[in-house]
Amino acid sequence: MRIASAAVGEVSAPSSPLRVLHVLEATLGGTLRYMENIAQCLGGTDLCLGFAYATARADSRLDPLLTRLEDQGWKLYPVSMHREINVAAELESVRQLRRVLQKFRPDVVHCHSSKAGVLGRVASLLVRPSPAVVYSPHALAIPLGRKYLYIERLLRKLAGRFIAVSDSEAGDIVHYQLAPSDRVSVVYPLIDCDDFKPPANRDASARAAGRFSVMGVGRLTAQKDPLRFIAIVRRLQEMMPGVEGVWIGDGELRETFEQLAATGRDTESRSIRPGSIHLIPWQQDIRPFLSAADVLLSTSRYESFGYMVAEALALEVPVVASRISGTSDILIGELAGNMYGPGDDAEAADLLKRVLEDPARSRQWAASARATVRERFNARSMRAALLDAYSRTTGAGSRMGARTKTSRTSAIDRRWASQKGSTVAE
Repeated sequence: MRIASAAVGEVSAPSSPLRVLHVLEATLGGTLRYMENIAQCLGGTDLCLGFAYATARADSRLDPLLTRLEDQGWKLYPVSMHREINVAAELESVRQLRRVLQKFRPDVVHCHSSKAGVLGRVASLLVRPSPAVVYSPHALAIPLGRKYLYIERLLRKLAGRFIAVSDSEAGDIVHYQLAPSDRVSVVYPLIDCDDFKPPANRDASARAAGRFSVMGVGRLTAQKDPLRFIAIVRRLQEMMPGVEGVWIGDGELRETFEQLAATGRDTESRSIRPGSIHLIPWQQDIRPFLSAADVLLSTSRYESFGYMVAEALALEVPVVASRISGTSDILIGELAGNMYGPGDDAEAADLLKRVLEDPARSRQWAASARATVRERFNARSMRAALLDAYSRTTGAGSRMGARTKTSRTSAIDRRWASQKGSTVAE
C-alpha cells in the first residue's frame, strides 16, 4: 500500500499488507517494555514491520528484543539518536531516519516518546510520498517545565494520530490541546499474569517481628522522584521504626540518593537512623525482589501507565502511589484509596502505615486487583486496539490483516517467554 497524498495522514486504499515502522530513541525502561508488548501482540498479524532504534542509552533488554524481532521477520535499522539536544546531532539523526524511510517505505511511522517523536515526525516530512504518522508520547514531560508543552504544541500537527497508553494520558493530550479526542486512541500495555505469579507462600517472620519492607523501583530521575521516596520512608519510620526502605534502579540522581540514604537525613533534615534505606542496582528479573516487599511505593511525578504498579498487583503486592495520570487508571475502585496527592508526604506515610498495619486486608485488595489486571491488560486487547488505531489513521480497515502466520511465530513467542524473565526497573 502506498500513500497518494503528500499530506500527513492522507492515504489511498490499501493494496498490500500495511507497512509500519516503529521509531524509538529511549530503548530502556517502560518505552522499551511497550515495544516488547507490541512484538508480542503483533506476532500473529499480517503486517510488514520495521524498527528504527538507538543504542546510546539502551538497557540489557534491547539485544534479546532485537533477536526476537529478527526471528519474527521485522526489519531492523540502528540509528544514531541521543537524548541530549545538539543541533548537529539532530540533523544527522533526521538524515539517517530519512534514509530508513526511503528504504523501508512505511505506510505508518509510529514514533515512541518525545525525542523519537520529534525526529521521526520531521524525517517523515522529508520523504515523498509522506507516511501517516502516529505518535505515542509515553508520558508527557510537561510537569517538568512549560518548554515541553511548547515543543509538543509546535509539532502536534505533524501526527495524524496520537496513541496514549492509558485513558488519563489520552485526557492529558486533549487537555493540553495537542489533538482533538477523535484523533487520540488508547492502547493499553499488556501484563503477563502467567509470568507475574504471586509466590505460593510468603515469609511472614519479618512482619511478625515488626520489620517491614517498603520498595520503590525505577530510574533515579526527576520523573520518578526517588528523593521523595526517602522523605516519605523517613516520615513513616517516625511512626514505625522497623520499616526498611529499598529502591531498585540507577540513574542521574544516584549519588544524591546514596548521600541522603547514608546520612540518615531527609530533605527536611530530620535525623533518622542511617542504613535503613538501601539502593540496589538494576535487576534483570525484578520478580523475586518485588514479591518479597510488603508494599510498593510509587513516587512518580508523571507516568503514561506505570508498569511497576500493575506488575506489583499481579504479584499481589499492595501499592501506595502518587495520584497522577497512568497510575490512576490502574488503581481503581477500592484501590483508588491508596493514592496520595503529589507532594503530600504525610498522606503517603499515613497510607503506608495503614497498609502495613492491616496486611491481610491489603493482600486481599491486591489479589482482587490481580484479576482485574489480567482482564484489562492482555495481548488480545492490546492487538485489537493497536490495529484499530492504525486503521483509523490510514483507512486501511480489514485489509491490514490479522491472519495467524505459522506455528513458527508461536514457537518464537514461547522461546521469548522462557528467556525474558521480567522487566528491569522502569
